Amino acid sequence: MPEYNQPTLDVQLIQGITQQQSKLEEIVEKATEIGIRSIIPIYSKRTEKKTFNRSRLEKILHNGCKQSYRARMPELKDVMSLEDALADAQAAGRRIILLHESASLGDSLSKILQKDRSVNIALVVGPEGGFDESEVALASNKYGAHIASLGPRRLRAETAAIAAVAIAMGNE
Repeated sequence: MPEYNQPTLDVQLIQGITQQQSKLEEIVEKATEIGIRSIIPIYSKRTEKKTFNRSRLEKILHNGCKQSYRARMPELKDVMSLEDALADAQAAGRRIILLHESASLGDSLSKILQKDRSVNIALVVGPEGGFDESEVALASNKYGAHIASLGPRRLRAETAAIAAVAIAMGNE
């Protein structure tokens, strides 16, 4: 049963590499259980670490699939720069949504997803410290990304990623 328990939405998580491997592992585990289809680890201006233990993350992906009874593992892509990941998402025809604390509360992720019923979504979450303004402008101006808010509180990178994936998959 190749499609057993597979999500109908194609949500890709473009995630800034966290300084601690354990935080990235938590993001990958929970996002897999919730239903993402692929993950692109990225580095940006505020990323302090540009590598991760790939074999460990693949094991976590496998275990997350077993936990949630998914037939297929999400694809774990190679590390990319923010711009390369945005170009990859755009080339795949994905609606790009970058999460940033400067976004207006009126531009919440849930409102953007209600307006745009796209089934191919790329959620972009920064590392600790988030994205700087030039990266936000690049995503918006060059790649047509929506800049979205997760609410009035400032969230840690791992909390923001898990919340964003849960909100997106809630529209499934």
